[in-house]
Amino acid sequence: MNILFDTGQVGIDAASSAVGQVCNLSGQDAILSYGLTFTQLATQWEYAVLYLAATAVLATVAVRLLDKRDSVETPQRRERNLVATLTMTLFFFAVYVLARLNVGRVPLSTAAVTAAKLAGSALLVYSAAVNIAARHVIGRFWSDQIEIQENHQIVRRWPYTWSRHPMYGSLVLFGVGMGLIASNPLVAGLVLAVFWPAMAYRARREEQNLLAACPDDYAAYRQAVPMMMPRLAEPTAKVIRAGLGFMQLWSVLFACLDLFALSGVLTFGLSFLMARPDFRAAYKLKTVIILSFTALAAWNPRFVPLFWLPVFASFMSLSGHCPGTLAIHLLTRNVDAQEPPRDESL
Repeated sequence: MNILFDTGQVGIDAASSAVGQVCNLSGQDAILSYGLTFTQLATQWEYAVLYLAATAVLATVAVRLLDKRDSVETPQRRERNLVATLTMTLFFFAVYVLARLNVGRVPLSTAAVTAAKLAGSALLVYSAAVNIAARHVIGRFWSDQIEIQENHQIVRRWPYTWSRHPMYGSLVLFGVGMGLIASNPLVAGLVLAVFWPAMAYRARREEQNLLAACPDDYAAYRQAVPMMMPRLAEPTAKVIRAGLGFMQLWSVLFACLDLFALSGVLTFGLSFLMARPDFRAAYKLKTVIILSFTALAAWNPRFVPLFWLPVFASFMSLSGHCPGTLAIHLLTRNVDAQEPPRDESL
């Protein structure tokens, strides 16, 4: 017993010493969490948001895993999948390391960095809230691996009214938020190019099992609700479009090209999330226009006044339409008018 106790005490002392050396705990430099000091908090508050959001999500995952361990339920069907909690966590840890090491970071102006931090932090908080809510709502039907429980039911409460796989979609948005707060397109690109397809693969495998278990119910649900990304209601979309408008206005007033380019990137992201299909199409076109104007202004500053056009379009969108949506409706009306009338007698 003494040998075991002494060995354990030595291990504890060694671990404590190592932690103390790494963290360098002293006065004002006391570590808050994950290596963030009080001094750094003033300039790296976005990482405090990241740590709190990630901790909240991981805590709910841990609670669910413990519930599953203690559950006496035996699933009717179980399919092992490589895309699971462990691999997801490892992926996020890897991109976090890239972000903290500034691998892939691009230099931006103070205004652009601040805007990216605010947008990324908002995404982190939003996606963490959706992820936690979805895990709570789905209850006993949540599992690390793909499982079909006895008397399996299709959950139709928020956030499952927004998307069929809100946990997966929220994790994709969480990763994009990490890329934004770090001003790191490599991180965001890896999330979109690697993590998103992995989530889509896992979601499709789940849906195959759900269609087999609840064919009619899930088929109707799949027809009515998007797969992973939510469709933002028009009032929410208007608030975001207004924010992009003010970002573009700042870019014009202070000739901030990188901030204007960032607004184009965010416009492209928003084009996948809005509920209205005309705005989704119009904002994809608007992205091309914004980035083209940015390239022209970088070549010759005399093109900066062109920035006023997207600014006008952004604030016009608060009325319910923008030049792009009006053009789409006009083209659609012309196409409909050119179609020959159908012969109803057949």
